[in-house]
Amino acid sequence: MNDTLSIILPAYNAEKTISRALESIFSANIPLEIVLIDDGSVDDTRKICEKYAKEHPQIKFFSQENKGPGAARNKGLKEAGGAYIGFMDADDCYDAKVLEKAWKVLCEDKAGAVCMGIRMIPESSFPDGPGKILYEEDEDNIISGREAFRRMLDGDGLDSNTYAKFYRRDLMPEDLHFYEGMLGDDIPVTYRMLLAAKTVYMMKDVGYLYCVDESSDSLSGVRFKPYFFDMTDRAKELFVMVQRDFPEYRGEAAGFYLDLVLQCVERLMAGSAEDLEKYQKQLMDLFRELENNKEDFNNTKHISRRRKLEFKLFLASVKANSDLKKQ
Repeated sequence: MNDTLSIILPAYNAEKTISRALESIFSANIPLEIVLIDDGSVDDTRKICEKYAKEHPQIKFFSQENKGPGAARNKGLKEAGGAYIGFMDADDCYDAKVLEKAWKVLCEDKAGAVCMGIRMIPESSFPDGPGKILYEEDEDNIISGREAFRRMLDGDGLDSNTYAKFYRRDLMPEDLHFYEGMLGDDIPVTYRMLLAAKTVYMMKDVGYLYCVDESSDSLSGVRFKPYFFDMTDRAKELFVMVQRDFPEYRGEAAGFYLDLVLQCVERLMAGSAEDLEKYQKQLMDLFRELENNKEDFNNTKHISRRRKLEFKLFLASVKANSDLKKQ
């Protein structure tokens, strides 16, 4: 491994944003390696990536058939040669000055991982809009990997996404890999990297600009997509693991899981009658999960009081309608 920061960057049909993403990395004055993977794009993404790779020797470019972000990130991990690893999505940007600070912290060996703040900005005003700060520390702080894990579960300044985090490569588990072909591929990975880091440097600076896709087809939109079930499956696996290995964090893991379950229910209920009929069994399974974990559902901070009340009112109306039909 050489003394550089390897940023793993999968791209799929990102012709409108990939140049912006790459330029934001190059704006930072640090030794870089960009592992750029075109994941079977059908637009001009590959052509743009090839152009950048010819002009910038720091780029390692690979193209593969479409396998999803998990497979692309696994390819990036295999090919990355830097002593430090970071991840990025193809429609986002870094703040160059904050990225330089993160690099300095890594080089000074203050911690095994560095996490920066995140600003969510709607696509229509990206990257200069004020947006909404998702995670921000009051001051720079070093915490243990276990505390970082707890905070990830609790949504307390950390989430399970791979971006806005950097790791020492020699501390990462050798068998680390992303799930392939499913959403939520990063959930089982991020917590392992945080725990392996043992110490995590939490930056007060907001350095990752997350582009919010305002279309209804996006994950951040409200339209239901069947791959949302993948995320609940990954979160349940994590919940089961925490109950076994970290029972002191059971409440945080329950909130993490049940919030995703409720999100899936909310999106499905707001969707089409066709989807409701097609995925009726899965919907009933999600209802049972919420019912079987009623105490955790009532206690978790992950889910707002409004969402809890709306869900309970919905269940009450379903029960009332069912009772009327029986009469």
